[in-house]
Amino acid sequence: MPKVLAIIPTKAEIEPRALKALQAQDYPDFGFLNTVLQPTNLHPDPEKNRVTNIVVNRNYARRLALATDAEWFFWIDSDVVIPPHTISEFMRHRLPFMGGWYKKMAGPDWVSSRWVAEGLFYLFQEPQRGVQPVDMMGLGCVMMHRKVLERIDFKPGTEVYLRDVFGRSYFYAECMYFCQEAIQNGIRPHILGSIICDHIEKKVG
Repeated sequence: MPKVLAIIPTKAEIEPRALKALQAQDYPDFGFLNTVLQPTNLHPDPEKNRVTNIVVNRNYARRLALATDAEWFFWIDSDVVIPPHTISEFMRHRLPFMGGWYKKMAGPDWVSSRWVAEGLFYLFQEPQRGVQPVDMMGLGCVMMHRKVLERIDFKPGTEVYLRDVFGRSYFYAECMYFCQEAIQNGIRPHILGSIICDHIEKKVG
């Protein structure tokens, strides 16, 4: 049975519901890594500074994860509550780079999208059934094979901009950047309709 390492990078604590959901997984062979780094001043823009600090923590966790003998790496945000079958479902499919569905904290958008034209993308408004190839998925619930993490590191993507079909402008951030680098390396992100998570309001920092 493949070894899985679950990874939660944080600046403080893990939401209790999120931790309890991880502990309740029905997959019998996985470890857990929680890296805690306090944010520092890395960018004058507050949102870009937030993302840049997240990336520093992700790359720190990446180095530690690759030093283990795990074959698969399951990245979870500290405020994402996963179903009890999540790891087992990922391991049933074993695509090199897979994700689960979760919403943004506010509004109807789910953290997954497809390009519809150059520099223009569509954020899904509801989960899709089956196994869907996508151009971006949130790193708050993703499983990746070791070869993916060995090949690709995390970058802030704060200086690259794009628009969605509703006219909103965004910078790439780490999720889009990682997914685009995966695609450039011949690794298509897929998102599983059988994994739908709760994205909860943070209460512990």
